[in-house]
Amino acid sequence: MVKKCLYLLSLVILPGFAGAQNFNDAPGHDDEKYVALIFPKTYSTPEARMSAAVPTAVVPTLEAKNLVDYASRFLGTKYHSGGTTANGFDCSGFTRNIFQQIGMELPHSSSAQSNCGIKIDLDQVRPGDLLFFTGGNRKSGRVGHVAMVSEITADGEIRMIHSTIHGGVMVDTPFNTAYYKPRYICARRVLKDGRSEL
Repeated sequence: MVKKCLYLLSLVILPGFAGAQNFNDAPGHDDEKYVALIFPKTYSTPEARMSAAVPTAVVPTLEAKNLVDYASRFLGTKYHSGGTTANGFDCSGFTRNIFQQIGMELPHSSSAQSNCGIKIDLDQVRPGDLLFFTGGNRKSGRVGHVAMVSEITADGEIRMIHSTIHGGVMVDTPFNTAYYKPRYICARRVLKDGRSEL
């Protein structure tokens, strides 16, 4: 019985050591990688465990970052119906102004803007994308408000910058609020790797 156990152990362990011999002699060998080679399915390095455990925020493209930085200059600017300048914005006037900075002409209507670019799933959004919501009547099903994604945090929270009737230009977390979450309609991407999707 003892001989049989030793024989079985030699079948499992010795091939691993034999296969690791060349690796053991390789330049730059370290114990973490050595153990991982012998037990590949049951062992992972600390780096691999750390990267799997820590989520990362979505990094915006340079063009999207420029848009967000520019939009942030207007935080606190008052709401003005039909407004498209720093004297006051409505929601679509605000997004229109932002995208004009990179030579993109969006229409001045949240409903019309909802036909620009390409439709994307909510879990695909990144800074620079547009979010559309119903207006005052959330059951209407019609687009009545637009905002631009300003950030995706490390824990996946979506933040948007927009011009609101009651607060002017501000940043919100729409899917953590009772007001915007049930009003969400769709997301659109008008930027693609620095190129217009209009």
